[in-house]
Amino acid sequence: MKDIKKFLNNNLIFAIIVFLVCFIFSVLIPYYQVPDEFKHIGFIYQELGSDIDISYESYAGGKDIALDLNKKFDIKNYDLKDKGPKLTLGTPKITMLGHLPQAVGILIGNVFKLPYVITIILGEMFAALFYAFFVYKALKYYPYNKLPFKLIMLLPICIQQAGSFSYDVMLFSLSYLLIAYILHIKEKKNEFETKDAIYILLMLMGIALVKIPYILLGTLIFLIPLKKYDLKIGKFVINEDVIKKNKIFIIIAFIIIFILGILVVKRIGEYNVLLAFLLNPIGLIKTIFFTLKEHVFGYVYTLVGNLAWLNIKTSYIYGIFIFLTYFIFMTCVKEEKKVNLSKRDKIFIFIFILIFFIIIQLALYDWTVRNVYDFKEFSGIGILDKVKYISEHNIGVSGVQGRYFIPLLPLFSLLFVRTGKNKNIKIFKIYEIVYYIILVGYLAYVIINRFWI
Repeated sequence: MKDIKKFLNNNLIFAIIVFLVCFIFSVLIPYYQVPDEFKHIGFIYQELGSDIDISYESYAGGKDIALDLNKKFDIKNYDLKDKGPKLTLGTPKITMLGHLPQAVGILIGNVFKLPYVITIILGEMFAALFYAFFVYKALKYYPYNKLPFKLIMLLPICIQQAGSFSYDVMLFSLSYLLIAYILHIKEKKNEFETKDAIYILLMLMGIALVKIPYILLGTLIFLIPLKKYDLKIGKFVINEDVIKKNKIFIIIAFIIIFILGILVVKRIGEYNVLLAFLLNPIGLIKTIFFTLKEHVFGYVYTLVGNLAWLNIKTSYIYGIFIFLTYFIFMTCVKEEKKVNLSKRDKIFIFIFILIFFIIIQLALYDWTVRNVYDFKEFSGIGILDKVKYISEHNIGVSGVQGRYFIPLLPLFSLLFVRTGKNKNIKIFKIYEIVYYIILVGYLAYVIINRFWI
């Protein structure tokens, strides 16, 4: 039993398992079957400097079967003579970093003139490897009960996205590590040093390249106690004493940054609708109400059982089993050592989750109006006109999927962190093994039955 416990507690072993599972499923799920994957492949070619049309939806076959559940994938679609789109290297774009691991696979495939299908598999392999590496690093730093965190990392939607060309690979990976590293500083480190701030800033820059709203995760640094601050830039020092002595100037600085942020957001038509909601709180409440009324079940189900182009459905029992396990791991396993996560911290985390949850939905309001309600000019109208539109239309936000909330799930489990003795830890370890066998086994059955048999 000790050997089994040691095996399950080994972060490297878990990361290797994550890589193998994600890579195997990336092969089992034919290319173009993850939402917008063909577009992401096209983006990578463009980001590497090629002039390529990303609208080649049927290129090399495959995408059409996503629209017809009666079709199976034919292995003959994998034509080993087909070299795929020709990569003409130009000046790489900075946005390429959002697809960095997949771009490595594309580059290798084109340099060695490999068949297109092999190039795609290489891109997916590097994506899975990248994801697994960050899983390992995040688990290494995460200071609390790792069971719910590990479960999140291997949710069915994460298995699918981690072995794909989606930029979710980058978003999920950096979000895990950012959250774990901030909590590591809070619990384990004696000081919050300059190098820590640089690491956090680099992670936030990577996240910003993928989805700008998620840089709000950076505000989690407020969980770090002031007494740990020891930031040094040359002769300039930021520590507890300096912060307390200059708190008025710091507050003014934050207000200025907030105003500048508003001015920047105001210039982005797709996101300045958030300012319209600030000016119309009643409209905000109504929009969130209609959104949850229409889509809350979809948010939950797309995490566990609505895969591929949202047309592969798993059993509801399977989904209940996953969420029940998450709840058990989150609430029943205690911290045997004292933790520094106070009630005040948990209140901050809860408020952060609530605000972030709302922002993620409202960020797609503009998309919903333009694409679902066919008001194509919505992005270009003034903020006051948007306030008026929100007041006059009771609509829910569409296009939001459960995977958009993946970075919030590790935070949710923090609300249940508490100290105490674990009397039945052996049972949890055995249950963990059984859970992963059922999780992967059933998912493999569903994917194989959908595409191949």
